[in-house]
Amino acid sequence: RGRAMEVSARRLRVVADGLPRAAFAGGRAEVELVVYRGIDPRELRALLELRLRRAGVVGLIDLRDDSVLSLSVVSQAPEVLDGPLYKVLYQAAPQPAAGSTSFARVQPQLLRNRSASLSDSDSDSDSDSDDAELASEEQIWLAQARLLMLITRLEDRDEIDPQAADTLRRLTANADRRLVAAVQLFVEDGDVEELRDTLQRVADIALEGDLGSAP
Repeated sequence: RGRAMEVSARRLRVVADGLPRAAFAGGRAEVELVVYRGIDPRELRALLELRLRRAGVVGLIDLRDDSVLSLSVVSQAPEVLDGPLYKVLYQAAPQPAAGSTSFARVQPQLLRNRSASLSDSDSDSDSDSDDAELASEEQIWLAQARLLMLITRLEDRDEIDPQAADTLRRLTANADRRLVAAVQLFVEDGDVEELRDTLQRVADIALEGDLGSAP
């Protein structure tokens, strides 16, 4: 009573790989930022993309249990960020064609001065478009979250080994197109055996590639 309302905030520490090697050694980086309650999820996404120099952030993976937090949840309740480190979850998206809009050109206007009026119809249209985009992205991270839970379940049942499981988690966080396609097929046909076989094949191929690129 009588006290100024406290602003809930948490320090967020994240790790990501698959980043531009020109900017980060080994394509991997850890960054920290402060998340305040009520921050626009699109602004939070823009901050993460700016720090990591890679577009397509859709959520955060809690490395303690592979649970996935959407940016909307984090912005509304930053107190959920009670873990020491989170991994960035990326959206599966086609690679930009030559001459198309690059990361450097898509820095959201949300990072600029937000005092401009949003009352005109163009602004309303942009806002509706942004909301639809955010909803679509959350459907993507939901599918990836389910995949992470399945990977953990398979590992717990000794149906895939820990090295394969870790590889699959890394690929899922980076929105590997093979895994995204496998999940989409599973949603359509519900064939768990086929999904498990696909996951194992993808892990084997990725591990062989890692061994082949080792010095």
